[in-house]
Amino acid sequence: EGEWRALCEWLTEQGFCFRILSRSARFEAAIQVYRKPPPGRRAAEDLAHAASLWAHGAPDAALALLEETVAAKPGWLTGLHRLAQWRTKTRDSEAALAVIHRARATAGDRTSSGVVIDLDRLSAENRYRLGDLEQAAADIARFRRQRPDHVSGLTLNALITARLGRHEESAALWSRASQIAGSAAYEENARDQKILSQIRPEF
Repeated sequence: EGEWRALCEWLTEQGFCFRILSRSARFEAAIQVYRKPPPGRRAAEDLAHAASLWAHGAPDAALALLEETVAAKPGWLTGLHRLAQWRTKTRDSEAALAVIHRARATAGDRTSSGVVIDLDRLSAENRYRLGDLEQAAADIARFRRQRPDHVSGLTLNALITARLGRHEESAALWSRASQIAGSAAYEENARDQKILSQIRPEF
Protein backbone atom coordinates (compact mmCIF):
# COMPACT_ATOMS: atom_id res chain seq x y z
CA GLU A 1 0.00 0.00 0.00
CA GLY A 2 2.82 2.39 0.89
CA GLU A 3 4.62 1.71 -2.40
CA TRP A 4 1.43 2.36 -4.35
CA ARG A 5 0.87 5.69 -2.55
CA ALA A 6 4.48 6.71 -3.20
CA LEU A 7 4.12 5.86 -6.89
CA CYS A 8 0.94 7.93 -7.19
CA GLU A 9 2.59 10.90 -5.44
CA TRP A 10 5.62 10.70 -7.73
CA LEU A 11 3.45 10.52 -10.87
CA THR A 12 1.48 13.57 -9.72
CA GLU A 13 4.65 15.55 -8.98
CA GLN A 14 6.12 14.72 -12.37
CA GLY A 15 2.92 15.47 -14.26
CA PHE A 16 2.43 11.89 -15.44
CA CYS A 17 -0.75 9.86 -15.55
CA PHE A 18 -1.26 6.12 -15.83
CA ARG A 19 -3.76 3.42 -16.63
CA ILE A 20 -3.96 -0.12 -15.29
CA LEU A 21 -3.48 -2.77 -17.97
CA SER A 22 -4.09 -5.85 -15.87
CA ARG A 23 -4.40 -7.15 -12.33
CA SER A 24 -3.48 -10.50 -10.84
CA ALA A 25 -5.18 -12.51 -8.13
CA ARG A 26 -2.39 -11.39 -5.77
CA PHE A 27 -3.23 -7.70 -6.36
CA GLU A 28 -0.22 -7.16 -8.60
CA ALA A 29 -0.81 -4.76 -11.48
CA ALA A 30 0.74 -3.93 -14.84
CA ILE A 31 0.45 -0.21 -15.60
CA GLN A 32 1.24 2.09 -18.51
CA VAL A 33 2.58 5.58 -17.72
CA TYR A 34 1.85 8.62 -19.94
CA ARG A 35 2.99 12.21 -20.09
CA LYS A 36 -0.42 13.12 -21.56
CA PRO A 37 -3.75 11.42 -20.94
CA PRO A 38 -4.02 8.46 -23.32
CA PRO A 39 -6.85 8.01 -25.79
CA GLY A 40 -9.53 5.52 -24.83
CA ARG A 41 -8.44 1.95 -25.31
CA ARG A 42 -10.10 -0.13 -27.97
CA ALA A 43 -11.30 -3.64 -27.18
CA ALA A 44 -9.05 -5.08 -29.91
CA GLU A 45 -5.98 -3.54 -28.24
CA ASP A 46 -6.94 -5.03 -24.89
CA LEU A 47 -7.51 -8.42 -26.52
CA ALA A 48 -4.08 -8.28 -28.16
CA HIS A 49 -2.47 -7.38 -24.84
CA ALA A 50 -4.37 -10.13 -23.03
CA ALA A 51 -3.29 -12.62 -25.70
CA SER A 52 0.33 -11.56 -25.18
CA LEU A 53 0.00 -12.10 -21.43
CA TRP A 54 -1.52 -15.53 -22.08
CA ALA A 55 1.25 -16.48 -24.52
CA HIS A 56 3.92 -15.44 -22.01
CA GLY A 57 2.58 -17.65 -19.24
CA ALA A 58 0.40 -15.20 -17.31
CA PRO A 59 -3.09 -16.70 -17.69
CA ASP A 60 -4.50 -15.08 -14.53
CA ALA A 61 -3.51 -11.60 -15.69
CA ALA A 62 -4.79 -12.33 -19.20
CA LEU A 63 -8.15 -13.51 -17.89
CA ALA A 64 -8.48 -10.54 -15.53
CA LEU A 65 -7.83 -8.06 -18.34
CA LEU A 66 -10.20 -9.79 -20.73
CA GLU A 67 -12.94 -10.05 -18.09
CA GLU A 68 -12.59 -6.32 -17.43
CA THR A 69 -12.76 -5.47 -21.13
CA VAL A 70 -15.76 -7.73 -21.77
CA ALA A 71 -17.59 -6.13 -18.85
CA ALA A 72 -16.89 -2.67 -20.29
CA LYS A 73 -18.09 -3.64 -23.77
CA PRO A 74 -21.40 -5.52 -23.57
CA GLY A 75 -22.23 -7.46 -26.71
CA TRP A 76 -18.58 -8.03 -27.70
CA LEU A 77 -18.94 -11.54 -29.09
CA THR A 78 -15.28 -11.99 -30.07
CA GLY A 79 -14.16 -11.22 -26.52
CA LEU A 80 -16.74 -13.56 -25.01
CA HIS A 81 -15.64 -16.37 -27.34
CA ARG A 82 -11.97 -15.90 -26.42
CA LEU A 83 -12.88 -15.80 -22.73
CA ALA A 84 -14.83 -19.06 -23.13
CA GLN A 85 -11.80 -20.61 -24.86
CA TRP A 86 -9.44 -19.59 -22.08
CA ARG A 87 -11.79 -20.69 -19.30
CA THR A 88 -12.04 -24.05 -21.08
CA LYS A 89 -8.25 -24.33 -21.34
CA THR A 90 -7.85 -23.60 -17.62
CA ARG A 91 -10.47 -26.32 -17.00
CA ASP A 92 -12.81 -23.93 -15.17
CA SER A 93 -15.84 -25.57 -16.73
CA GLU A 94 -18.54 -23.86 -14.67
CA ALA A 95 -17.14 -20.42 -15.51
CA ALA A 96 -16.68 -21.40 -19.15
CA LEU A 97 -20.30 -22.51 -19.47
CA ALA A 98 -21.48 -19.25 -17.90
CA VAL A 99 -19.50 -17.29 -20.50
CA ILE A 100 -20.85 -19.51 -23.30
CA HIS A 101 -24.39 -18.78 -22.10
CA ARG A 102 -23.66 -15.03 -22.26
CA ALA A 103 -22.12 -15.38 -25.70
CA ARG A 104 -25.11 -17.27 -27.07
CA ALA A 105 -27.48 -14.63 -25.70
CA THR A 106 -25.31 -11.94 -27.29
CA ALA A 107 -25.20 -13.74 -30.66
CA GLY A 108 -28.98 -13.94 -30.96
CA ASP A 109 -29.86 -15.18 -34.44
CA ARG A 110 -26.28 -15.00 -35.78
CA THR A 111 -26.07 -18.78 -35.69
CA SER A 112 -24.00 -19.16 -38.87
CA SER A 113 -21.05 -17.20 -37.48
CA GLY A 114 -17.90 -19.26 -37.02
CA VAL A 115 -17.50 -17.94 -33.47
CA VAL A 116 -21.07 -18.97 -32.59
CA ILE A 117 -20.64 -22.42 -34.13
CA ASP A 118 -17.50 -22.97 -32.04
CA LEU A 119 -19.46 -22.29 -28.86
CA ASP A 120 -21.09 -25.70 -29.29
CA ARG A 121 -17.68 -27.42 -29.33
CA LEU A 122 -16.57 -25.54 -26.22
CA SER A 123 -19.85 -26.32 -24.47
CA ALA A 124 -19.49 -30.01 -25.36
CA GLU A 125 -15.96 -30.15 -23.92
CA ASN A 126 -17.03 -28.59 -20.64
CA ARG A 127 -20.18 -30.70 -20.38
CA TYR A 128 -18.03 -33.79 -20.98
CA ARG A 129 -15.69 -32.81 -18.15
CA LEU A 130 -18.62 -32.28 -15.82
CA GLY A 131 -20.09 -35.68 -16.71
CA ASP A 132 -23.17 -34.31 -18.53
CA LEU A 133 -22.67 -36.72 -21.41
CA GLU A 134 -26.08 -36.47 -23.07
CA GLN A 135 -25.86 -32.68 -23.36
CA ALA A 136 -22.22 -32.96 -24.46
CA ALA A 137 -23.30 -35.37 -27.20
CA ALA A 138 -26.05 -32.99 -28.35
CA ASP A 139 -23.65 -30.02 -28.42
CA ILE A 140 -20.93 -31.81 -30.37
CA ALA A 141 -23.46 -33.23 -32.83
CA ARG A 142 -24.71 -29.70 -33.52
CA PHE A 143 -21.13 -28.48 -33.97
CA ARG A 144 -20.23 -31.30 -36.36
CA ARG A 145 -23.24 -30.67 -38.57
CA GLN A 146 -21.47 -27.41 -39.44
CA ARG A 147 -17.85 -28.62 -39.15
CA PRO A 148 -17.92 -32.38 -39.94
CA ASP A 149 -14.16 -32.75 -40.46
CA HIS A 150 -12.91 -30.50 -37.66
CA VAL A 151 -10.27 -32.69 -36.00
CA SER A 152 -10.82 -31.44 -32.44
CA GLY A 153 -14.55 -31.93 -32.96
CA LEU A 154 -14.00 -35.48 -34.17
CA THR A 155 -11.76 -36.45 -31.27
CA LEU A 156 -14.07 -34.88 -28.69
CA ASN A 157 -17.02 -36.68 -30.26
CA ALA A 158 -15.04 -39.92 -30.11
CA LEU A 159 -14.36 -39.46 -26.39
CA ILE A 160 -18.00 -38.68 -25.64
CA THR A 161 -19.38 -41.64 -27.59
CA ALA A 162 -16.85 -43.97 -25.93
CA ARG A 163 -18.01 -42.80 -22.48
CA LEU A 164 -21.58 -43.48 -23.59
CA GLY A 165 -20.59 -47.04 -24.54
CA ARG A 166 -20.96 -46.50 -28.30
CA HIS A 167 -17.56 -47.97 -29.10
CA GLU A 168 -18.12 -48.76 -32.77
CA GLU A 169 -19.14 -45.16 -33.43
CA SER A 170 -16.15 -43.95 -31.42
CA ALA A 171 -13.82 -46.15 -33.50
CA ALA A 172 -15.13 -44.64 -36.72
CA LEU A 173 -14.61 -41.11 -35.38
CA TRP A 174 -11.04 -41.84 -34.26
CA SER A 175 -10.33 -43.40 -37.64
CA ARG A 176 -11.63 -40.35 -39.49
CA ALA A 177 -9.57 -38.03 -37.28
CA SER A 178 -6.50 -40.14 -38.03
CA GLN A 179 -7.11 -39.91 -41.77
CA ILE A 180 -7.29 -36.11 -41.60
CA ALA A 181 -4.51 -35.46 -39.09
CA GLY A 182 -2.22 -38.37 -39.96
CA SER A 183 -2.00 -39.33 -36.30
CA ALA A 184 -0.83 -42.80 -35.32
CA ALA A 185 -2.21 -42.23 -31.79
CA TYR A 186 -5.68 -41.60 -33.19
CA GLU A 187 -5.48 -44.78 -35.25
CA GLU A 188 -4.46 -46.74 -32.15
CA ASN A 189 -7.47 -45.31 -30.32
CA ALA A 190 -9.65 -46.44 -33.23
CA ARG A 191 -8.31 -49.99 -32.90
CA ASP A 192 -8.90 -49.99 -29.15
CA GLN A 193 -12.50 -48.85 -29.58
CA LYS A 194 -13.06 -51.43 -32.31
CA ILE A 195 -11.94 -54.18 -29.92
CA LEU A 196 -14.27 -52.87 -27.22
CA SER A 197 -17.15 -52.78 -29.69
CA GLN A 198 -16.75 -56.52 -30.27
CA ILE A 199 -17.11 -57.41 -26.60
CA ARG A 200 -20.65 -58.54 -25.90
CA PRO A 201 -22.00 -58.52 -22.34
CA GLU A 202 -22.95 -61.90 -20.95
CA PHE A 203 -26.45 -62.37 -19.60
